[in-house]
Amino acid sequence: MRSRRSRTLWNVMVIAVSVVLLVVVDITARRSRMVPALASGAGLEVRQVETQEDVYRLLRRMGAWGIRVVHLNRRFNLVEYTLPSELNRSRPFPIEPFDIRTVMEKGLNSDNWLFVATRTGMVRQVTWVLPDDILNDVAPLFASEASYSLKGGLVRGYTYDLYRVISRLDTVPRYEEPLVVTVDAAFFGTGTSPARVSDILRERFPAMALLVAVYSVDEPDVTGDMRRSLDRLLESFASGRALGSDPKRW
Repeated sequence: MRSRRSRTLWNVMVIAVSVVLLVVVDITARRSRMVPALASGAGLEVRQVETQEDVYRLLRRMGAWGIRVVHLNRRFNLVEYTLPSELNRSRPFPIEPFDIRTVMEKGLNSDNWLFVATRTGMVRQVTWVLPDDILNDVAPLFASEASYSLKGGLVRGYTYDLYRVISRLDTVPRYEEPLVVTVDAAFFGTGTSPARVSDILRERFPAMALLVAVYSVDEPDVTGDMRRSLDRLLESFASGRALGSDPKRW
């Protein structure tokens, strides 16, 4: 009987220590997150870039780490590519540390920047907001995958170790944490109202730290009207909420 109690006590102690370690790891991870513009205390930072690839380079330059991104576009910008050979080679002991970002960035482009950002620790979680017509096309494809579920207008699930949320504008979840929102001009291809987008962004993401407007000059199907709608979004957003600074080109 005493032996059984000892084993039970030992098991309880192991579980308790494991829980404490998990809590410590979680707290440490949260403290290590770096959301651009948050430290300045100047309010919302707004930036304008020409391509999706530029978003990655902007976040890299601003020191982003472990952030949540809300991504408004017609594309996922999560195209996988063959890992660089440096990551596939075996290394002799002792293994010398190296910066994986410089290796992964060798294949960086507008189509895959979110893939690179999630592999290098810059982005920990992404919520995609798609126009209704695009979501209607892709939702059944995700729903057929065992790792995804479709409920309440949201697609949720995992691609490898990346937790993904895919939504339309009206059903995008509310997030209280500081985060980065990227809006591509291509999102306005279906006549979406810039003022409506502005209202929802302010309502659902009250702690938004950085808004990045992407004009996608490298995408031939993005029209001048779409880019003008993006301009109107910035104007509408600025009129509804004081910005930390004027929109900046990077």
